[in-house]
Amino acid sequence: MYGLPVLRSVVLLTVLQVIVAEYSATLGLADEVRVPLNGDHLSIVQYASKEDNNYRIVSGTLRGLVQAAINKQARSLPQ
Repeated sequence: MYGLPVLRSVVLLTVLQVIVAEYSATLGLADEVRVPLNGDHLSIVQYASKEDNNYRIVSGTLRGLVQAAINKQARSLPQ
């Protein structure tokens, strides 16, 4: 149901509700990075601020991927 959080806690029981089907959320690449986010559709595509936990997760993951690509490129350059 739209508007309900993906992750809900009910007396120490956590229920994970998938809001985007895997085939729709992935490219199927061997080295693809999957990052679970907590929220409804709107809150995983638009962030309230840079302090938003989902924003921090996504931006941190992107920074890590960019740094890994830079490091890989640097290792492939002739010395």
